[in-house]
Amino acid sequence: MEKNLDILRPSMVRKSVADIDFKELHQYGLTRIVFDLDGTLAPNMSDKYDENVIYHILEAQANLWIEDLCIVSNCGVFFFEKRVERFAKLLDAKYHACKWPNPMKPDVAALMPALDKIGGTDKNAVIVGDQLEKDILGGNSLDIHTILVQTIGPIPIWKKWQYEKQLELMKEMNITFSN
Repeated sequence: MEKNLDILRPSMVRKSVADIDFKELHQYGLTRIVFDLDGTLAPNMSDKYDENVIYHILEAQANLWIEDLCIVSNCGVFFFEKRVERFAKLLDAKYHACKWPNPMKPDVAALMPALDKIGGTDKNAVIVGDQLEKDILGGNSLDIHTILVQTIGPIPIWKKWQYEKQLELMKEMNITFSN
């Protein structure tokens, strides 16, 4: 039985958020961006971030290539929401913290509040994340453009098996990271 992996196929693949051409996305009317936090903008559970990534996003906002953005994260519990809020303030962004007992990514009910906060639709929005089975699956389920980026490490021990599975899926789908 052959697997249908199309629902996991991103619209675009980049090595890092810093490699995304927001000016080009803007030319296609894609100006509302939903960013995953852990592994996409920062290492998992860390307050550290890549200054080049943050600067790249802030520059795109200053040039009006990004009209609005929202950070979304599967927080699990309420006290991790403060971390998501700190990153949102850094980027002058809105945020949506998915926490129990509410839906988590890839459930579309977890992504809809983020899209609603920025006026995101299938015509103007992009979801950027590092996980095929959460970020990309969720975005594709909503017919939203998706961009897969390489996970910012280190990869925590509890996520290693997911990461290894993702690498296998990427190989099967002939997906590689590029600039």
